[in-house]
Amino acid sequence: MRLCFTGKQINKIKNTKTSEKSLKLVFILCSIRSGSTLLTSILNSNSDIYAPHETHFTGVTYKQKTELTKRATKSLSIDKTQLKYALWNNYINQLADQNNGKIIVEKTPNNVLKWRDIESCWPNAKIIFLLRHPLSVAESWQRAKPDQEWPQIVEKINEYCSAVDAAKENIKLKNCSIKYENLTWQPEQVIKKICKFIDVPYEKQMLNYGQYNISERRFIRGLNDWSEKIKSGRIQPVKRMPKKKDTPDILRKYVDRWHY
Repeated sequence: MRLCFTGKQINKIKNTKTSEKSLKLVFILCSIRSGSTLLTSILNSNSDIYAPHETHFTGVTYKQKTELTKRATKSLSIDKTQLKYALWNNYINQLADQNNGKIIVEKTPNNVLKWRDIESCWPNAKIIFLLRHPLSVAESWQRAKPDQEWPQIVEKINEYCSAVDAAKENIKLKNCSIKYENLTWQPEQVIKKICKFIDVPYEKQMLNYGQYNISERRFIRGLNDWSEKIKSGRIQPVKRMPKKKDTPDILRKYVDRWHY
């Protein structure tokens, strides 16, 4: 993505981390394979919310092509972080503009690895922590990536769980935590909790996400869960909860901290 700034916009970049628009933004912070596609499919069924597939906005970068560009930004006291945040904010604001100012819910799992940037870039955002039993996460990733060895999978899941844990302990943005398992067992109760947190009315149609938006959503590998389960359009209850003794040692601490 390329973004050009006018002189007036450049002056604004120096003085603000985000645009002056009243952007209503919610981030779902979670590990990979934690049910974020299900959650955003449900939320996207609410008439006040736009919850697209993963935007991967943190991959949007800029490049100072010439020495004059570097000299200009330095002279204007605009650093690389400010320019990065301006790009990200422009990306998300375009989504809001295209969807009539609806609340934007962003769920790219890699966001949890950038939680400090998110907190700095959007100090008025809200956070939903979506938790899932770490062994279930690892087993789900193994089904999605059958070519990977189990030790590699456990190491990767630990990276994400560690980031979730750090964000939960340190982030100062308004936040709430839900568990994927509870979302599937008691969907109405959990969805009402989320709607209250986001400050939107609960709509009963949210329980039937497949009826309202499955044809609009693109369940594509890399942008969402692409399994037949999610494509069914139905909230399917988790059938079993893993036992702590079966959980790899490196992941057991999250079982305790997240009260599984």
